[in-house]
Amino acid sequence: MLNTVPQAFRNDLQEAGYKVGRSPIHQVVTAADGTIKALIKLEDNRLIETVGIPVEDNKGSSRLTACVSSQV
Repeated sequence: MLNTVPQAFRNDLQEAGYKVGRSPIHQVVTAADGTIKALIKLEDNRLIETVGIPVEDNKGSSRLTACVSSQV
């Protein structure tokens, strides 16, 4: 996903002191209905929760709806 952000912009962010890249997954739990809950560990050791909800429409197409906590 990060490759869609121009390299020059990523470099600017890093030079401004922002960390650019992926944070490690701390824990993952998958429910019987396929919902995936993941805790992502930030650089300061705080955790944010994400939830991936699989959805299939009436035509058989599937997608994953993602929810990300913005409270840390």
